[in-house]
Amino acid sequence: MAGDSHWRHTSNQVMFWFLDAKSFLPFPLLLVIKSVYLLLFGVIFLVFFFILSRKGLDFDNFIRLARSKISGPIKDVTRGR
Repeated sequence: MAGDSHWRHTSNQVMFWFLDAKSFLPFPLLLVIKSVYLLLFGVIFLVFFFILSRKGLDFDNFIRLARSKISGPIKDVTRGR
């Protein structure tokens, strides 16, 4: 086994060089559907995930941040039903 392989590394974000592996999701579609629009969508996807990774976020944390910003600072308290 490699020196850095340990069970605690199993929850780490999967990276493909320096990008999140989720950012390459649209590109297998290029094998089936050859389209310039799909290529542009894939490049935009790559840039979006690159910007997120430069800010230290992954997609799940970005969704939490966006949901928190949309809902605002004051949350209603719902009592048990």
